[in-house]
Amino acid sequence: MSSSEEHSSVFSDSDGDVDPELTQASPKYAPKHKLQGSGDEEKRKRTKWDLKKAPTAEEINVLKESSNLYHSNLFRMQVEEMLKEIAKVQTKHRNYIENWLIDFNKFLMALPAGKEKRSLDDLGWLKKIKLPLDTSFLEETKGTFQFVVPKKSVCVVGSQKLGTILGNHLLVDICIEMPKEFFQTGDYLNMIYHRKRALYLCYILKHLKKKSPELGTQQEFMYARGNPLKPILLLTNPEKNKHVTFAIHLACEEITYKLVRFIPLRNNVRSGVIRGTPTSDVESEQCATPHYNSSILEDFVMLRNEKFILECFEGKQNVRDAAILLKVWLKQRGLDRGYSGFSGYLITILLAHLLHARKLNSNASSYQIIRILWTYLGESAWNEVGKGAKCMQKSEGDNKPSLEDFHKYFRVVFVDSSGFLNLCATLSEDLYKRIRLEAKIALNLLDNSSVNSFHCLFMASIPLCLQYDHFLSIPHNKDIAEAIQKQSSVADTLNYCTFWYPRLQDEISDILRKGLSSRIIAFCPLPCEVKRWDVQQIPGCSAEDSPLTFGFIVHPQEALDVVIKGPQANEPEAVEFRNFWGEKSQLRRFKDGSITEACIWAPSSSSLTRKRMISRDIVFHLLSHHLEMSEESLRESCTYSGNELNCEITAKEKAKGGKYRDGYDTEMMSLHVIQEFDALGKVLRSLEDLPLEITAVQGTSPIFRYCDPIANFPNGYSAQEDGAILFYGKQIYEGVLQLSLSGKWPDSVVAIEKLKQAFYLELMKKLSKNGIKFTRVSMNGIEILKGGFIFRFQVAHAKELALRKQIIVNGIAKQRDSPESVQFERELFILPRLSSALNG
Repeated sequence: MSSSEEHSSVFSDSDGDVDPELTQASPKYAPKHKLQGSGDEEKRKRTKWDLKKAPTAEEINVLKESSNLYHSNLFRMQVEEMLKEIAKVQTKHRNYIENWLIDFNKFLMALPAGKEKRSLDDLGWLKKIKLPLDTSFLEETKGTFQFVVPKKSVCVVGSQKLGTILGNHLLVDICIEMPKEFFQTGDYLNMIYHRKRALYLCYILKHLKKKSPELGTQQEFMYARGNPLKPILLLTNPEKNKHVTFAIHLACEEITYKLVRFIPLRNNVRSGVIRGTPTSDVESEQCATPHYNSSILEDFVMLRNEKFILECFEGKQNVRDAAILLKVWLKQRGLDRGYSGFSGYLITILLAHLLHARKLNSNASSYQIIRILWTYLGESAWNEVGKGAKCMQKSEGDNKPSLEDFHKYFRVVFVDSSGFLNLCATLSEDLYKRIRLEAKIALNLLDNSSVNSFHCLFMASIPLCLQYDHFLSIPHNKDIAEAIQKQSSVADTLNYCTFWYPRLQDEISDILRKGLSSRIIAFCPLPCEVKRWDVQQIPGCSAEDSPLTFGFIVHPQEALDVVIKGPQANEPEAVEFRNFWGEKSQLRRFKDGSITEACIWAPSSSSLTRKRMISRDIVFHLLSHHLEMSEESLRESCTYSGNELNCEITAKEKAKGGKYRDGYDTEMMSLHVIQEFDALGKVLRSLEDLPLEITAVQGTSPIFRYCDPIANFPNGYSAQEDGAILFYGKQIYEGVLQLSLSGKWPDSVVAIEKLKQAFYLELMKKLSKNGIKFTRVSMNGIEILKGGFIFRFQVAHAKELALRKQIIVNGIAKQRDSPESVQFERELFILPRLSSALNG
């Protein structure tokens, strides 16, 4: 190529034609290089120009969608970014999950069938594997076990299948369908099903250890949602991927048994099978076992409900996004855990139900969907008879139980797509009420334009310890177990198969809800974390080993009442009152002349610290009375938390005259200071013939905001030295006087200060005439000694603040902050408003 051709190619445009202006330059000169940074300058100019351009049609459509379908454009951006981050985690592990599933399916189909039938009590073949089911409470039962290879391939279910799984560590749900031939007639009775189900898992695990250990070098058991009747197998291979764990669930062919056998009113646990229960057949047939039936029915309808969800979610990414947002919302509040929690599965099938019932528009945005669901939850009444929810599938006969039938045996009702299973069988009624309250709070946050609702709803973690004021934790020890056994009926024992957690939860919830009554605003048994254990260990890491914990939100006024008044002695309700409260109930005569049953918990003169713990005394008394346990042993074994944040600094010195005893805490002393200040304020506002009327008296010291950690006794006193009155005390409490309006204030800061000094002198004279003789005027205001406390007041006037900020620049007055004006404004204007706001 010649020199001229080289230059032509360098300066040619994109079409290959030469720029005519550039060809005029002499070819012997090389093109000049641009100075470094000049390109950035051009790019910056272009950016400014682009900002002035009219939006494109695509941008206009996005803005319209944001205004119509979302809370705001910012909310939409935040949602989209969060969903992208969650999708990244799912995509990252997708290939590993698919390859693992292929390998596991090959292993499962190659398993040998059982050669012979074994007794359910014969566990010798398990060797180093412990049966993940407690059977110690059972008498010897009939039944045999012989492994049958599944007919169908394993399948992914749950969140991973829907694409709504959360977290950096994925728990992938895998379902194995046990064939009909594995079961015999009557296996659904007397926990035979649960024992065979646990043995089926152990058989798979035993062969996996031998033939395919790479599928899960780390093997653990866990109870599904904390239910000790439903163990699942967890497999992890940390060497290949430590961030993915596979949870092996077992389902059954729906045709194995008629689903009508598991309706709530049926009995499937015969009396006498569990140790300590009578062997009467008549009593056995009369005891319904709804919770036991639900634990079996879950496995029979699992795949049907999974199909129902998939059909409703098919092709609807917006609904999947809404499910992710709702799961995050539950997780951040800790309400989706454990036996009695509101699980992510429950919120997902609720979405499917609303879609199927056409209460949700399938074209709505994820924001609109979660808003509709929160509205539905906030207005729902699943705990009221006949008002439960029901997935509206096609009717398959008249043998399905009605909502009223479910409400006879369950406190909260939401029926699945089969029409036989209550999905809320284990959900606590109080936790359901908490969910309704949280849904209403979420709607209020969305409606509040001044709050970043996205951060409050989805980003901020709100642990349970921050949601309640008081906590009661009850462990499962020997004494508690014996008390439960005494209180439990045969029906409860058969229904829960000795599982103590839900029995104690329901009983104590009813007792405490009635006993605390108006003292608490909200009350809830707190969900507990479901733990795992190694397959070589004995089972016991379920809710059985976790303490039963209750949270209380205390009413700030009602909780301080020292008396619980009951009915009059001659009324029929008096007997019920005495039975409920036991020996604490006494016949009392009150000042209004009424004679009623009453419970006295503390003297009326008790400190606030003591009154706040009356709820604790009520709780332990009621538990002692109704569980028939000594109150001392309950206080030793149970933990009640509720006063740890109270300031425990107590005064150790006595005031003159011994008016205040040792042991008064900071809060009590603060109240005495505030009472003296309020009394003095009334006197100041009532003074007449002052140059300007005092319209308001406000405190500025920390003690008026209950923020002073030091208890101060009323030990201030006065003395005369060299003809002047001096006050002595540990602390001076500051206050501000607001005067009536006047236009006669001078235009000089010095003149205003002199005028204020004159006002203080006049005020001192007026106070002396009203019996308050211990006063003195200083450069910082007027000081008053009352009740052993020293108070100092200053007059606050807005004109003085304006003059202190004023500066003269070139003959023009301007307002500028200075360190002195900022300090003046803080002490005389900002702190009084802060104290007033905190005190309501």
